Amino acid sequence: MSGSSSSKITDSLDPEVQSSGEITAGGGGRPRTEESRWHTVCTLAKLKRQRRLHTQIDGRYISLFFDSRPQASSSESPSIYCLDSICYHMGGPLTSGDIEEIDGIPCLSCPWHKYKIDLRDGTRLSRPVTFDPKTRRPIPGKWESGPRCVQRVHDVRCTEDGRVEVRILEDGQVLSDKYAYSSRAARNLVGKATPFEPMDSSRPSSHAAEQSDVHRNSKRRMCTSPPGD
Repeated sequence: MSGSSSSKITDSLDPEVQSSGEITAGGGGRPRTEESRWHTVCTLAKLKRQRRLHTQIDGRYISLFFDSRPQASSSESPSIYCLDSICYHMGGPLTSGDIEEIDGIPCLSCPWHKYKIDLRDGTRLSRPVTFDPKTRRPIPGKWESGPRCVQRVHDVRCTEDGRVEVRILEDGQVLSDKYAYSSRAARNLVGKATPFEPMDSSRPSSHAAEQSDVHRNSKRRMCTSPPGD
């Protein structure tokens, strides 16, 4: 099955998948080579329960998110997102931050400086401000994504037997590359008591270090409980 951006996949063997329909797997860029290895990270059923999951592949810290809400581009399809765990800005714990929807854009809010990152393509959301010519009071504009990716996203797909697989993308340069392999920065993300489970090309793994989504105060949760959960 294809792992390209916005591909749709249906798992016919997992009853939980049958209850929620198709799933859009997000990704971006191109793999290192056409033969780049897909790594099994977890089962789809487990990701649906956990909502977010952190792991390390070939030394790179990445995080997965399951979003069960209908997407604007696909009115009935939930989505899975995968991106670098550590914030491009100053190495903050981006993927432990709250998940919000702003003007229809699913995004992460970094706990350190509140930078908002579009989960779909890794761009930063910004909000232009103008000033009233008479009062000089600021007038906030509409939130916008872009213009360039600052947080690297990776290919993700689901297999017919209910596994979630990730393919690391490394084309070009993205700002989050600076912290992508930093174990020191990763400690801020999950804490010393919850280490990442490393995976490498010579030892594909079917499990990962997991962290439940314990954030209760986001403006709007990325995921709601799928039917039947």
